[in-house]
Amino acid sequence: MLWLGTRATYYPPRSPDARITYVLHPHQGEGSVESLFFRMRWFLTMTLKNTASLYSDYEELKFLVVSALMDLIRRTRGNMITFTSKKVAVHAGLPPQPILLTLVKDVLENLRKEGLIKRYKKTSHGVKYMVNSKSPLWKAAKDRRLIATLETPYLKPVLARIKKAGR
Repeated sequence: MLWLGTRATYYPPRSPDARITYVLHPHQGEGSVESLFFRMRWFLTMTLKNTASLYSDYEELKFLVVSALMDLIRRTRGNMITFTSKKVAVHAGLPPQPILLTLVKDVLENLRKEGLIKRYKKTSHGVKYMVNSKSPLWKAAKDRRLIATLETPYLKPVLARIKKAGR
């Protein structure tokens, strides 16, 4: 039986100086060693799979960011949401590495230039963005039938994939 806070560390074979530590969190409950290593294997598979293709495929990253942002909006109960590039990346299942966060920020800046999101504030810690209920992105996230209203040159391939995937 494993208790909360149990750590398991994995050292990838090709990069001996890198390591990934997985901690059993309270929301996961207690479990056996097998369940911890199953969760760790799943976590590593998803992390490494997502990370490897993202450096070479910007469209995949854009899809993950936009769909994660739409999911955050869909789960919001109020009429405004604020977020950082790190929050969107973590929600999309991406590791919060500086290079990936820069790419996520680029996607968010392009969405801002198209008027879908706004810059809430810029501090020494980074940029915080916001989406309110008047945004076309908000309306499309809450009502899937309105996705066609977001047709912009930047989002066209992503929206076609979101419609196809049913996200």
